[in-house]
Amino acid sequence: MTVHSGDLSRASQEQWLKLYFFARTAFSAVWVAAAFTVGQHSGVVAAVLLVAYPAWDALANFVDASRSGGLGQNRTQTINVVVSVATTLAVVFALKMSMNWVLGVFGLWAILSGLLQLGTAVRRWKSSGAQWAMVLSGGQSALAGTFFIAQARMPMPPSITNVAGYAAVGALYFLVSAVWLSVSQLRRKAA
Repeated sequence: MTVHSGDLSRASQEQWLKLYFFARTAFSAVWVAAAFTVGQHSGVVAAVLLVAYPAWDALANFVDASRSGGLGQNRTQTINVVVSVATTLAVVFALKMSMNWVLGVFGLWAILSGLLQLGTAVRRWKSSGAQWAMVLSGGQSALAGTFFIAQARMPMPPSITNVAGYAAVGALYFLVSAVWLSVSQLRRKAA
């Protein structure tokens, strides 16, 4: 059996994406668990979690773009890094105002980062598997962001659980992508 360098490159990239998707799943699962438990009862913990979530997204996109050809070749992720860093800073500011402001910031971020994630998935569609789940995730994120902005305008103050539900759905999409890639790799090995 002859192995071409393009096949090795694709296999290497899919292996990286599988690990990346599992790491994103694990972080989100821990974050959601903390938000639904300690974060509901401690304002300080909730604040730390709310700042950490977009900061983690910035770091994750930076690492993935760096491992996937560099920031110059992955413009949607590069822009996502900038958007997530700006969101992290905006959340710090919004926490001084109200949770409504925080949810509004998360709404805008969910729209922008969702569309950028969708763009990344479309770009990767031909070269990497499991991108259909990332397309769905990006679209769902943009829709959720619109809902967050509407919720932020309501008189009843939101809580961290509003964001935790969104993060849980995101974790599910990353898990589906990781499992899909794992199954695809096992099928190729068996063939």
